[in-house]
Amino acid sequence: MSDPLPTFAIGVGQAGIAMMNTLAETVERNESEEFFDYFAIDTDGDTLSSVPPGTTRVRLNVSDAHLDEDMATYPYLTEDTEVGGKGAERQRPVGRYKLDSRGHETFDDYFESLWYDILEHYQEVDYTFREDRDSYNIFLLHSLGGGTGSGTFPLLSAMLNRIAQRIEDQKDNVDVYVGGVGVAPQVDFDPEVTDPPGENMYYPNSYSSLSDLSNLLAADDEAIDIPIYSKSFGQGGTLSDVDERVEESFTGNAIPIERIPYNDYWLIGVDENLITSGTGTDFVEGYREQINRRVAESIYALSEMEQSVENWSSRAKGTAPLGTVGHAQLQVPHEQVREFCKMKDEREEKKTLVTETIPSQLEDLRSEKDDLEEIKQDPTTVNEHLDDVSDWQQNFRGRFESQLGAGNALVRNSTAEDVERVLDAIEAEASPDEPEEEGEEASDEPENIDDIRADQRPELLLLATEILEEMLQTPNAAPAVEDHWEEIVSSQWRTYDMADRTKYGGSATSTLEGKVGALKTFYDEKIDEFQEELENVDLGTIGQVQEFFPPWHPLTESDREAAEQKLDKLRESRDDLLEADGRYQRVQGMKEAVRSRRNRAKNLLDDKVSSVNSLITARESEKEEAKNRIEALNRSIEQEKDELASEGTGKRLGIFPLRRDMLDDEELTLQRVDDELNSLDDYVTQGFIDERKVRNGINQWLSNATSWEEPVFDMNYSETDRGEEKNPRQEMWLLYHEDNEQYAVEGVDTMIGGTTRRSGSDNMIDYINDPYSISFVSFHNRGPVEALTLYQRLRDMADRGQLDPMAGKYRDFRQAFAYPEWYDRNIRLAFQIKSRIEIPRPPELDIGRVMKSEMSEGEKKNFLKQTGLDTYMWRGTMWEDYEFGDDDRVFDGWDRTLEGITFTSLQQATPAPDLKSRWLAGQAEWSEILQAYKENLEDKEQLQISFV
Repeated sequence: MSDPLPTFAIGVGQAGIAMMNTLAETVERNESEEFFDYFAIDTDGDTLSSVPPGTTRVRLNVSDAHLDEDMATYPYLTEDTEVGGKGAERQRPVGRYKLDSRGHETFDDYFESLWYDILEHYQEVDYTFREDRDSYNIFLLHSLGGGTGSGTFPLLSAMLNRIAQRIEDQKDNVDVYVGGVGVAPQVDFDPEVTDPPGENMYYPNSYSSLSDLSNLLAADDEAIDIPIYSKSFGQGGTLSDVDERVEESFTGNAIPIERIPYNDYWLIGVDENLITSGTGTDFVEGYREQINRRVAESIYALSEMEQSVENWSSRAKGTAPLGTVGHAQLQVPHEQVREFCKMKDEREEKKTLVTETIPSQLEDLRSEKDDLEEIKQDPTTVNEHLDDVSDWQQNFRGRFESQLGAGNALVRNSTAEDVERVLDAIEAEASPDEPEEEGEEASDEPENIDDIRADQRPELLLLATEILEEMLQTPNAAPAVEDHWEEIVSSQWRTYDMADRTKYGGSATSTLEGKVGALKTFYDEKIDEFQEELENVDLGTIGQVQEFFPPWHPLTESDREAAEQKLDKLRESRDDLLEADGRYQRVQGMKEAVRSRRNRAKNLLDDKVSSVNSLITARESEKEEAKNRIEALNRSIEQEKDELASEGTGKRLGIFPLRRDMLDDEELTLQRVDDELNSLDDYVTQGFIDERKVRNGINQWLSNATSWEEPVFDMNYSETDRGEEKNPRQEMWLLYHEDNEQYAVEGVDTMIGGTTRRSGSDNMIDYINDPYSISFVSFHNRGPVEALTLYQRLRDMADRGQLDPMAGKYRDFRQAFAYPEWYDRNIRLAFQIKSRIEIPRPPELDIGRVMKSEMSEGEKKNFLKQTGLDTYMWRGTMWEDYEFGDDDRVFDGWDRTLEGITFTSLQQATPAPDLKSRWLAGQAEWSEILQAYKENLEDKEQLQISFV
C-alpha cells in the first residue's frame, strides 16, 4: 500500500465542518493523518470548537465601526439584513459579507490565511510527487441551504481557483485537483399542500446557491467576476510574499473567475424529514452520520488513487463537472467483537474476584484484625505477632544502651527529651514509605492488607517501650533514684519537725510530692529570715534565735560561728533535697515519655484496626458490586451476542453476522482476537463468518452505493437548452485491504451500465488500510445544474410565489441571491426595493377615443408619444380628452395609487420612444408598454409594483 495523495479539506459552516470532522475520523481509521490537513471557517465559534486538533480555525467577524457604512454601500445588503447574530443565521448575504469584511480582520487576512495553509501543507507534507501521475487535492465542503457555507462558497471557490492556478503555474510536475461538495435539501413534497420539512429558508437559499453554482460551472464559457467591496476602502500596510500573491489575484477590486473553479462538484441531497426528526433510517447509524460518512469515504477514496485525480476529473474527461457520489460499506464488526471479548474477559476477572481473590483477602484481613485485637487486650503479646522479634529486641536494647545508657547511667545522663528523640526515630523508621513519583500523594486509607502490615509503628513502639520500661526498672536505675528521693524527703521531714509546722501543711501533708513542696517553701523562707536576722543580731542575744535550729545542734563555738554553721546546714539540706528531687523528676519525665509513646502506639493500633475494618467493608462491597457486575455483563454479553449473530444492515452500512456457536466458545478471548483475527479473511477462514454471506453481500451492496439512484440527481433535460446528457460518467469503486482481495475480485460481477474499478497493485485505486471492511464508492456525473429536477422544482416554486412565504429573515426570497451582480434586473431589484404597491392594470388605450379633433392622425400619435400616453396612465379613462363608452371598464389612473409619485416622475418613467412608436404602429403589445412603465418606475423609485 502506497501513501494516499496529499489532501487539504476546507469545512465551511456547520454542515461543512461536520463533513470535514467525519473525514478526519475516516483518515484516522486508515492511519493516514500525516497526509491530510484541515481548515475550518464559520461565523459561529461553538461549531469551530469541534474541529480536529491542529485545524486552522477562522471565525468570520465584522466590525461595528463599519457596519452602518457597509450596509449602505454593499449592494447585496439591505436595511432588513440582520448582521448582529453570532452566526449568519441562514442569511447567505451575511455569510458573504462576513468574509468580505474590514476591521480587525479583513478579506485579505482570510484569503492569506487560506493561501498560506494550503501552500504550507503542500510544501511540508512528506510526499514525492511523480510528474503526470500524482495530484495535490483540495476539497471545499459546505451546505447550499444555510447561511455561512452557502453564502461564502462562490467567493471561496474563486480563492481556491487562484490558489490552484498559482501552484500549477509554479510547479510544472504537479496537478492540483479542486473538488467541491455541497449539501442541498431534496424537494419531494408538494408546496401547495405540504409545508416544507426543516428550515423554510433552506429552500430559497438552495435555489440561489444552485443558481450561483450554475454560473461557476459555466465559467469556461463566460468569465465572471466577484467584486470585493471591502477593498474599495483600501487596506494599507506592508505586504508579505503571500500578501503579494493575494493582491495579484485581483483585477481592480474583484476576483476574476476565468475557468471552472472545480474539477468536480459533488452535490449531495438530504431528506430534511429525517434530519429534523433526529433519527436514522435504521438502527445501524443515524441519518446525519450516513450523509457525512458518504462524503468522507468518497473523498478518502479519491486520495487512494494511483494516478492524478486531476487527470481523472470530469474537466479532463469532458464530462459534466456536476456530479454526485454514493457510498456503501460491508464490514466485520471487529471493534464490537473486541468489546464483546473485553466483556467476557471482565466477567471472568469478576468471577475470580468473587470466588477466590476477595474471599482470600477477607480471610487475611480478619486474621489480621484478630491479631491486632489480641495485642490491644494484652500489649505484651506483641512479641508473638512480630516477625524476627528477637532481632528487634536486640536492636532496640542496643540502641537504648548506646544512646541513653544503662542502669545508673541511664537515669543519670538522659532526659525525657532524649527518650522521645530515640522513640521518634524508631517510629519514623517503622512508618510506611512515602510515594516516590513526583505529584503522587499518600492515601489516607490503605489499599490492601500489605499496606496495613507495612505500617509497623504501633507494634514496634509497643516493643520498644516495653524494653525501655524494663531498663528503667532495673534496681540501679529508676528504683535507686526513687528510693534515694524518698529517703531524703522523709529524713528531712523528720529532722525539721515538719509534721508540727502547720504553716507548711504539717501532719496533713501525706504525699512525698507534697512534702517536697512544703520543704522547699520552708527552706526558702527560713534561710531568708535567718540571713536577715544574722546581719542585725547582737551576739549576746544569739540565744533569741536558737529556737530556729534543731534542738540537737549545741552552740559550742562562738555565737556567730555557730549561727553560720547552722545556716550552712540549712542550705546543705535544701541542696540535697533539690538534687534528689531533680533526679527523681527527670526519671519520672522519662517514664512519662515511655507511657505517652505507649499510648500513641495504642492509638495507632486502633487506627490499624479501623483500617482493617474499612478494608473488610470495602472488600465485602466490592464483592457485591462484582456480583452485580457479573449479572449485568451476562445480560450485555447475551445482548451483544444476539447483535453480532444477526444481520445488521442499514442503507449505507452492512455488517456481517457471526456464527453464534463461535461466539459461545469459551476460548474466544480478546488476546485471541488480537492475535488471530486480523482481517475479514481471517474471520471467514476461521469459521466466524459464512463465506457465502460475504460473496452475496458484496453483490447486494453494490446497488446500495449507486449514486445515480439518488433523487437529488434526477435529471430532466426537456426544460434545458440541452436536449440530452453528454458524456455521462458512472463509476463504481471497490476499496479493500489486500488480504481481502479474493472476495472483491472473485465475488463481484461487472456492473452493468458503468465502469467497475477495484483496489489493487495493477489498478487505478490503491489498497486501503482497513482489513475489516470493503467499501463501495460510486461517482456519477451528468449535469448541468439547470437539468436537475431539484433546481427546476425550486425555480417553479419561485415563479409561483411559493418561495416568498419561506423567505424567513428575507423580505423577499430573491434576497437569498448573495451575488446579485451576476443576475438580471429582477434579482438586483430585490435589494433596492423600499416599498411594495399594487396598482390597477390599465385597459389598452384606444387611439380612436382620444378627443383631439384638431389634430391629424399623425399629430395625434405624436401627441400620445410625447405626453398623451403618460396623461392617460395618470388620469385613466376619466381623462377629459378621452371618450368613455358605457360598456368600458372604469380606470381611474395611477394618481391615487402611486403615493409620493408625481406626474413628472411618471413622465420620467415613460417607455422608450422606439417602443411607443412600435406600439402605435401595431408592432408591440400593450403588455410591453405596461412592463416598461413598471420596470422604469421600480428602478427610479425603488418600488416593487404588482398589477391588479
